[in-house]
Amino acid sequence: MASTQKTNGVGGPGKKKKHIDVPRPDVVRLYNVNMGGVDLADRMISYYRKKARVNKWTIRSIYHLFDIALSSLWMQYVQDMRAQQKRQKEIMKFFEFRLSVGEELFAQAQSQNEAESDSDKEWCPPPKKAPLPSVEARAKTLGHFPRLTDAPNAARCRLEGCNKKTKFLCTKCHWFFCVTKDRRCFENAHTK
Repeated sequence: MASTQKTNGVGGPGKKKKHIDVPRPDVVRLYNVNMGGVDLADRMISYYRKKARVNKWTIRSIYHLFDIALSSLWMQYVQDMRAQQKRQKEIMKFFEFRLSVGEELFAQAQSQNEAESDSDKEWCPPPKKAPLPSVEARAKTLGHFPRLTDAPNAARCRLEGCNKKTKFLCTKCHWFFCVTKDRRCFENAHTK
């Protein structure tokens, strides 16, 4: 490495088992001191890299970002476990950590799908309107009286051809009919 900075010597055994001082630029020393995490992350990514058989750079970039995120998470996990003074056996290896993250993501996706399918099961189609009793049955029986309900919302009149809303309910057949000066649906529904 070419540098104008002063060097700091590094010694090591040579081929003839002698200690030889080899000059090392300060840049290399600073790099080794400060970039250990990057080298470790690159090494961890290289162990279990997601190999995509895709030529699209976007997909490969996304997979690489996933790998970077997982390796960073694992390094943070190991650091936290050591801070809690856990034994080395209790700390997950990188492969186990990746598997546990994947299983957790899969379980969350499953629970979301189940929640969506549960809401689909709860939904049922709106009930079909029950047919009105025949005119003869409505006209023959006694006890049909209109009653004003306390319902906050008005219901549709059940007489065929009328689409208006009303709050008057027949006490006998429990259908809503209009009882106004202009619309006499209640009277028309209970007579021939």
